[in-house]
Amino acid sequence: MYSPSMIMVGKYFHKRHATANGIAISGTGVSMFVLSPLSQFLIDEYRWNGALLIFAGITLNGCVCGALLRPLHLEGAGKVEEAETENEEATDSSKTCEAVVLLCQRVVETFDVTLLKSRQFLVYSLSFFGLMLGYSMSFQHLVSHAQGLGVEKTQAAFLLSILGIVETVARPVNGWLSDRLPVRKLYYYMVGCVGLGLCNVAIPHSRTYAALVACMVFYGISSGIFYPLIAVLAKKYSGVSRIGGGLGWAFVCKGVAFLLGPPIAGWLYDATGNYDMSFYAAATFIFASVAVLLLLVLKKGKSWALESGRPAADVPHDECDGVVGLQAIQLSVDTVTTVGQNNPVFEREM
Repeated sequence: MYSPSMIMVGKYFHKRHATANGIAISGTGVSMFVLSPLSQFLIDEYRWNGALLIFAGITLNGCVCGALLRPLHLEGAGKVEEAETENEEATDSSKTCEAVVLLCQRVVETFDVTLLKSRQFLVYSLSFFGLMLGYSMSFQHLVSHAQGLGVEKTQAAFLLSILGIVETVARPVNGWLSDRLPVRKLYYYMVGCVGLGLCNVAIPHSRTYAALVACMVFYGISSGIFYPLIAVLAKKYSGVSRIGGGLGWAFVCKGVAFLLGPPIAGWLYDATGNYDMSFYAAATFIFASVAVLLLLVLKKGKSWALESGRPAADVPHDECDGVVGLQAIQLSVDTVTTVGQNNPVFEREM
């Protein structure tokens, strides 16, 4: 459900994208708080097959909400439709080999494989894979780790509910702050990732229930910092009209990460006999994802100026957050001038 909602929010909102996205995904925190006890109640009352039917009915309500959203016609979308119409006309009069080529072209357009040619998008996707790999390992042994410290089963399970409550508040608040603070969204995203990694390092050293609760509070705050910006950065490095493909590839990385994370956590427990290494490994993957993002940070020079022009060649030309192709370029010393300061009108106003 994440990807479709993020795509629609990304198409409807530009200037306050992070705020809107934070509000849209804050419901997951509520679900973490509510569904954990609800699922146990439904299993006790209706067995597991009845519980699955009820959850399926709850999920189908998303179709009703999706039907209320109006489609938007973005720049560039019409070109894709025209190309598809031309391809259909060519298919009727083409041979078998041309049909195969046409099919390959459609596959490339559907999955937007051309995004993989963008260095910035590849770096972001690789970093997102490492982040989700560590994120998926964090929850695997949290309850078991708390029970190993002598915490009751009910209280140990309530740690996830605490995390859900904090995330419900932190996601919209941090989305709003990221739109208003004079900080690059990439840096804001990296702060959340670093905080998440530090929480994973702190969990093995938390030997009391109060310490674990504190870790969950900071964990929810850190998660609430970077989660609203996932779609924002995907839109930045793929473009508004291609946000569907950008988020699609990003969530492919997330799916693979969630597929690999739990087995890796289980293997580490079998190899070491304790849960600490799972949290340390999760922190390592998260810190590695932050290190990868450093490739997207511009190197500082002696004198810099902002130039409003076309973006880099390997970044799709699109509008993001009201700025089109905002680039930082280094100016030579000869370029710097003070001619404007000698204007008589300027001197009179001063």
